[in-house]
Formats: sequence, C-alpha cells, structure tokens
Amino acid sequence: MSDNDADKQAKRPIGFVALGIALLAVCGYLVYDAQQQKSTLAPTPSAYRYSTTQNVHTTVSYNSNSFFGDGPGASNTAYVAKLTNTVKAMFHYAYRGNKTTQLTYRYDVTATVKNIHATGGDSEKTSNVWNKQFTLLNPITATQTTKSFTVDPIVIIPFASYRTLVDQFRDGLSLPVNSEMITTFTMRVSGKVGGTPFTDTKIASVSAPLDQPVYQLATKYTKTDQQTVLPQTSQRIEDILARYEVVIAIVVGLTGLTAMGYGFRKQIFKSPYQRELDRIYRYYDNIIIRAKRPANLANKNYVSVQSFDDLLNIEEEIKAPIIASPTGVEATQFLITRDDVVYVYTLGDLPARKSSSDQTTSSEPTVHKHPVVKRKVSG
Repeated sequence: MSDNDADKQAKRPIGFVALGIALLAVCGYLVYDAQQQKSTLAPTPSAYRYSTTQNVHTTVSYNSNSFFGDGPGASNTAYVAKLTNTVKAMFHYAYRGNKTTQLTYRYDVTATVKNIHATGGDSEKTSNVWNKQFTLLNPITATQTTKSFTVDPIVIIPFASYRTLVDQFRDGLSLPVNSEMITTFTMRVSGKVGGTPFTDTKIASVSAPLDQPVYQLATKYTKTDQQTVLPQTSQRIEDILARYEVVIAIVVGLTGLTAMGYGFRKQIFKSPYQRELDRIYRYYDNIIIRAKRPANLANKNYVSVQSFDDLLNIEEEIKAPIIASPTGVEATQFLITRDDVVYVYTLGDLPARKSSSDQTTSSEPTVHKHPVVKRKVSG
C-alpha cells in the first residue's frame, strides 16, 4: 500500500464527519424552507356542493265568454280548448352552492308545436310528422361570482294561435294526426372549482294536446337536485416538492447523523494496534524520530525483536535513536540502525508484500533480552 493510500484511509473518518455536518446543514435549510413555503402554498380545495330547486306555475286565460268570464275557476284542472286564448307559464329556478365561486349561466324558453302519428294502433308509440319551434324567451347569459342565484322567467304561450296552426296543417292535408304543444325552459350553469370544470343542465316543460276539446296541462321538472364537484387541482412540481420537503429533510438528517456516527466511531473506538501505538508515542515520543516514508532496509542485516521493550533496551545500550517508520494503515516499524545492522520491532500486521522480507532473514542473529530500563518520561 502506498503512502497516499494510507493517508486517504486515515482521513476517511474525518471525511465522514465532515459529510455528516454538511448533510445536517442541508437538513436545517430544508426544514427552514419548508416552514417558509408552508404559508405560501394554497391549500387543497375542499369539495364543492350545490343544489338546484325548480317549480312551474301556469295560468290559463280564456277568451271572453258567458260561462267562465276571462278564465277558468281556481278549482278547475281541465280546460276548454276552444275558449283558451293564452297560457302564462312561470319557471322558477334557484341555485345554491356551499361557497362562493364564479358561475356562468344561460337560459331560454322555446315552444315546439308538432303533429304526431300513432304507429301500429299503439298510442304509446308515435312518430313525428311535422314540427315547428318558436322562441318565447331569447337566450339570457350572465356571469356572477356568488354562492347562489335565482331566476323566474315568465312567458305567454299563444295557445289559440298554435291550435289554429295545427288545425290548418291537419285539415289542409286531411291527415289523421294528433298535435301537441311543448314549452321548454332550459338552464345551463357552468363553473370551475379547484381547476375542475363542471356543467349542470336543468329542463322544465309545460305540455298540452292541441287537438282535444278538453285538455290538461302537464308539467315536468326536477324539483330538487344535489351535486358534488371534487376538485382535482394540478400541482406544480415546486408545490409537490414543498409538500414533501420535510420528509426529504428527515431523510437527509438521518443520513447526516449516520455519517457522523460512523466517523466518530472510527475516531473513538480505536483498534488494539492504534491504542498501543498511541501509548508508545505518549510515553516515548521524546526518543522517537517519526519518518514520513518506510525505511529502506536493503543491504542491511535485519534483526527482528519481539517487543518494544526489547528495542528500548537496545536503544539504552547503544545510544541510538529509535525511528518510527509507517508501513501501512495498521502497521508501524520501529528501527534502530547501527552500521549495517538494523534492529526492528514491528507493531501491527505488515502488508502482504512486506511479509516476505521477514521470511528471507532466516539467519537473523539472536537478540539477548535485558531487563526493561525504567525511565522517567516527562509529561
């Protein structure tokens, strides 16, 4: 292993600590930014609910006559066709929502006069022979920002004129057809809630036969109706990130804490090799020279000692300095050189490429152990 590789591995714990601090700083910024964004994000709109109410009132007017005067009595529910002049119809429509929004509505009233023919002798199955449409109320359009609105259009249906028209058609062509009149009120409401458009259409009608001497008015409408619009607001990517920013901050923070914990663990929980190396430097640093690179032991008689205390005895005996030579991340050699002999104590495990040198010194001289010299170490 090269010196650069050793330095890199030695600095890894510090790198993890620095990375952890940087990630925690990013986490803090994300939390702060999430709090700032929280007040600016538009809340998801709630469901929009609305209801509609309809009603139809009719009044029949007669031509002047000696039997009914200007119209039928209040208790009459069937009417004489020959005496009927007009029918007044009032269409009531009310809209009410649970909150204010912009609404656009359009309504009109039309009358359709038609001649029909029953097929197969079944009065339930009819075919349209001829029809004509009349506008009784031109389309009215309005836009309001409101919760509710009401319209009550009133139209006059020229019943006598329509009856004359269908009689001319039937008699002129001598056709066995039936005839009827249908007056229709149509309301269309549209709006948008939370980016979701909606449209509501309601129809109310008044119908009567035109070929019967006595007739009844039939009304058809939806009295009440309730609807719900679920908003589906399309969110920008910034809004989505802002909503999940706290989650991202938590993940980044946990990653930072993990990196710091790993780095500090490498610093605090030292290996036996590192603890012994620190002890040697702590007590004998004043007699040790630290080398930056491994020593060159070529052409030297290599003498390996069993302990650092043995090396201390040799140092005391020959008065030569001890040189500490790093040979890897987990190995250090302490050497004393005298002439062509080098005394070596190896702390830790040498790299594989170094171990062979130990095996080639089979003719190493024996080192005589002496009692360990007790010294006073300053500090």
